[in-house]
Amino acid sequence: MIEMILLKVWPYIAAIAGVIGVYLFGRRDGAHKVEKDNLTKAVDHDRKAAAIASEVKDEISKMDDDDVVSELERDWMRNPKKRTFPWSK
Repeated sequence: MIEMILLKVWPYIAAIAGVIGVYLFGRRDGAHKVEKDNLTKAVDHDRKAAAIASEVKDEISKMDDDDVVSELERDWMRNPKKRTFPWSK
């Protein structure tokens, strides 16, 4: 009697297991793709940041010290008129 029930139910159990397997495989594959895309974006971002840092370093190395100080006071401060540096006095 149990054998008859198992023979009738077995294809459904196998089909459900197959669907669950395909679902889990798709989830894993999708997560791996997202992780790979994020890693690629991070590497591209780091490469661009390194290029910008190199450009800034080259630009500053060509400038005079007084020009660098005035550039810092002008661009990198919220209100350069209120703040002073010890070296700018």
